[in-house]
Amino acid sequence: LSQGEVYGIIVISAYVDEVYEEISRFTNTVILISATVLLFVILFSILVGERIIRPVRKLTEASREILNGKMGVVADIKRADEIGVLARTFNLMSMELHKIETGRKRFLGSVSHELKTPLASIKALIESLSYGETDDETLKEYLADINSEIDRMSSLVKSLLTAERLEEIQLKIMPVCLKDEVENILKLFTPIAQKRNMQLQNNCSGEHTVDADREMFREVLINLVDNGIKYGRDNGNVMLETKIEKGITCLVVKDNGIGMDEKELPFIFDNFYRVDEARAYDISGNGIGLFIVKKICEMHGFDIMVKSEPFKGSEFIIRFNK
Repeated sequence: LSQGEVYGIIVISAYVDEVYEEISRFTNTVILISATVLLFVILFSILVGERIIRPVRKLTEASREILNGKMGVVADIKRADEIGVLARTFNLMSMELHKIETGRKRFLGSVSHELKTPLASIKALIESLSYGETDDETLKEYLADINSEIDRMSSLVKSLLTAERLEEIQLKIMPVCLKDEVENILKLFTPIAQKRNMQLQNNCSGEHTVDADREMFREVLINLVDNGIKYGRDNGNVMLETKIEKGITCLVVKDNGIGMDEKELPFIFDNFYRVDEARAYDISGNGIGLFIVKKICEMHGFDIMVKSEPFKGSEFIIRFNK
């Protein structure tokens, strides 16, 4: 085109059907890939969701069973992620609740039994006095029995109150000479031991002093010495001594009495637990003393262990870690 004149025209043409076909194939491929990815994402989401929901559902069902009063339910979930940690924590909580519930039931049952027995005895004795003519000697005997049962109930109530108030006590820590404290406690039990011709031995060294609440520590000694005499044998002995193990001061309370079976040892510090041998020998006790001993030692940071063999005696060891 020059000065308004046309010299020629060039026509260019191309076949575009192949282009349209390529675009169509590309579009179909994109749609297919997108659908495949979408399907994969949906399946993956379902699998992941099910993996998350399944343990949550198990935890929910276990929680509902606990809510309905079935303690000790365990969710069978074994995973290494956060849900696994949650499941393990839940199972520990469930077992602890089961332990608490079992202890509560045993506590109520034991208290009921311990109170029912002396009450029944007192009632029977009073009825005997009311309906029959008794001489002075019989009357004194009955009154002595009633007084003994009342003392037994008083001892139980005192032990219960002591166990209850342990959590509220503020320890008054001071240096305590083991030899002197043991000597004072053994003086209290000497008349009781003499009735059974038992020897009480204080082999503690005067050099060993520990930091403890004096009154609480006396409660520990009273319970351990009382147990040694109660479950000891006539003409036997209860011996207390101090020793050093790996640089740590220890107090040992040893008797040569009826002892305990090895299977009983893990439970003797439980509240109201009494071993079968004690029942066989008809030894009075309410099973609270060693529970109190354990709690007081824990409050001080002390460790207490026991070794025992049937009919050979028991050995309680307190390790003063501080």
